[in-house]
Amino acid sequence: MKSKRGEQHSCTVDYSRVGRELQRFITAQYKKKFLSPELYQKAKLHVAKNLILWYTDPVIAKISPHTQPAIHQAISEKRWADICELYSDDIAFGTAGIRGRSVVRAFDVPDPQDELVCFARDGLDAKILKGPNTINDIVILLKSAGIARYAKDKSFSHIVVGYDSRINGRAFAELVTQLFIAYGLTVYLFDEAVPYPELMFAVSQLRADLGIYISASHNDKRYNGYKVCRFGAQLDAIDRIELYEHYIRPVTTKDIMLTSLAQAAPDKLFFLGGQAKIPGAEYYDSFYPRKHIDMHILHFTHCMQFILNRTLLRRWSKKLAIGYAAFHGAGRKQVPNLLVHAGCTQLFLVEKMQDLNGLFPLFSIIQQPDPGDEQTMQIAMDEFIREHGTSAFEKLDLFIGTDPDADRAGFVVSVPENQRKLYGGTHVLLSADEIWTALLWYRLYHSRGFLSTIFNNPGRQFVAFTHVTTDAIGLLAKHYGLGYVRTWVGFSFLASAIRHVWMHEDLTPEKNPSVIYACHDMNSRRTWNVFACEQSNGFSICGDIPKNMHTLGTHGHVKDKDGTLAALLVFELTTYAKSHGTTIIELLDTQVYCNPAIGLIVTAYEPLPRFGQFEGLDGMSRKLFALKKTQSLIRMHERGKSVSIAGLPVVRTAIYRTGKYDTLHNWPGFPDEGMRFFFGEYSHITLRPSGTSQSLRIHVQIRDNTVTRDSIVEKKRLLHKQANAIIQDFKKKIGIRS
Repeated sequence: MKSKRGEQHSCTVDYSRVGRELQRFITAQYKKKFLSPELYQKAKLHVAKNLILWYTDPVIAKISPHTQPAIHQAISEKRWADICELYSDDIAFGTAGIRGRSVVRAFDVPDPQDELVCFARDGLDAKILKGPNTINDIVILLKSAGIARYAKDKSFSHIVVGYDSRINGRAFAELVTQLFIAYGLTVYLFDEAVPYPELMFAVSQLRADLGIYISASHNDKRYNGYKVCRFGAQLDAIDRIELYEHYIRPVTTKDIMLTSLAQAAPDKLFFLGGQAKIPGAEYYDSFYPRKHIDMHILHFTHCMQFILNRTLLRRWSKKLAIGYAAFHGAGRKQVPNLLVHAGCTQLFLVEKMQDLNGLFPLFSIIQQPDPGDEQTMQIAMDEFIREHGTSAFEKLDLFIGTDPDADRAGFVVSVPENQRKLYGGTHVLLSADEIWTALLWYRLYHSRGFLSTIFNNPGRQFVAFTHVTTDAIGLLAKHYGLGYVRTWVGFSFLASAIRHVWMHEDLTPEKNPSVIYACHDMNSRRTWNVFACEQSNGFSICGDIPKNMHTLGTHGHVKDKDGTLAALLVFELTTYAKSHGTTIIELLDTQVYCNPAIGLIVTAYEPLPRFGQFEGLDGMSRKLFALKKTQSLIRMHERGKSVSIAGLPVVRTAIYRTGKYDTLHNWPGFPDEGMRFFFGEYSHITLRPSGTSQSLRIHVQIRDNTVTRDSIVEKKRLLHKQANAIIQDFKKKIGIRS
């Protein structure tokens, strides 16, 4: 077979021999306990079959000429571990879509970092090993073909396509656009990297049926992904299951059709972006003029409507010094625009992070560009100091970071002098639990006070947050007379629960066990969502019942997280603190934690592993082994045996499951939403697995509602120390080494 570049490779492969060698390798890995029994059975059934299918498929040979030569070379080199990882299964279709590694390694370079350079240099058909369990052109087209068939059956006609700064993001976006146009769909394609929330906003503004976004969010540089949304929100569970089971799962390469963008009919391709076309960008105008829609200004104007106190900003915003790092991502234009128009005149950008670069040059190969991660944000702060100096950093009132698709935001705040020893410096990255609690307090306090406008109706309002997010959110809402809904983890669940509220459906966990964890004081009058947040740095405001399901909620924003909006509103909160001669930390202490109805609630979080996932063939096995050890601790407690963690007796346990990932893990009752050990009503530790990647998350919460202004600093120190001790002891008990 001859590739597009004229390279020759032999298709003569002894499939029986390859199958035998693979089986021997898989069995050896199992005997060494690198594989769980579940993964061992899956690998035996699927690896050889999937490998041969990809190696002999004529459509793959035509669309991606280097794929089969790369497979042939991997077989010749006996790269059985890589082959098993790539061909043991199809990449999982999770809550928001698919996400996974784009590359394993390239053939012509020895360093793992260089494989990414190769992929960036040579494009989608780079000579790298591909398979159904990585993100590549074939996998993206297969998923898109399933979505296109789904759209046609549902009589959908319009799709919005966007991308962030990931390697070959634009190329992937144009590739899926070609497929959607071939299926007769009209596509609105963004002309540059754009924040994911802006794509969600565009879906609602244009009354489009679906949105597709090429991104791996905050994952490290090896990853890419594919998000699917409908009605300005992620797909709910019922739609997602139908899409996957009936359309994506049965699709084959025979369903792939492509139409060149230059040959698209004039009513099938429109471009979204700013006021003018980007110089040097391809708009395929040689055949037809393409309409260009300024979506940036529409999203910008909409975000500005959520400012509570414009008078405050006019008087005080110029006195604030703000730093911002775009993490080489799509927030690089919109966040500065919002801050400047809100009155910020001292905005200092981390210039080295302003370029769109999916190689994320300041980060190591496994380091995630996640602004909620302390080590990652420290890299951004160090670069700020290199560019602007230590003195400029120490004068900052707020330092903001957004991840590559700008749906998450992290916030470094100034520390009051009397707490700098506790926090270890003049500035500290607040957890999402802390920053969202402070922001909710500000918005509730001021909407009940001198800003008593349309917001002053607590009897109609509620907040939504996930079950691993701090209880301070619920207790604060309760204190101000609001109801709340708690869901499983992810904004898709938050959006789904809010839709249930809008449709006056039963909110009890018994009636909606796949969405709802718990709720408080919810009734038919409470239809106005004033705050939605999650522990993983996601925030939005979904508003009241929309006019129809295609539009945003009344007085609401997108039904997913928006780091650009969060940046704007936390800037307003910081301005308020500055105007009162205080800090966000002190506002939390005095207005929230010293309130006995809420109390001091300290949370701690640790991902396992520290970055990325447990790699290689045994990655899932390591995850499953830890989960089963955790399950055995719960069974010990259920049998009446004493279980304690870091000296704290366990008084109750719970296993949370929705059934989403049972099949993927070959585990009926897989605890996809975690296993929890309670030490008291608001004190507990939770181990929660990722459904689609080989990683785990530990969440700890400790509460003390006896704090005073005099004791709070010492109480915080003690609770943080205790939370860390709980994590370390728990890891030992489940066999995870730091």
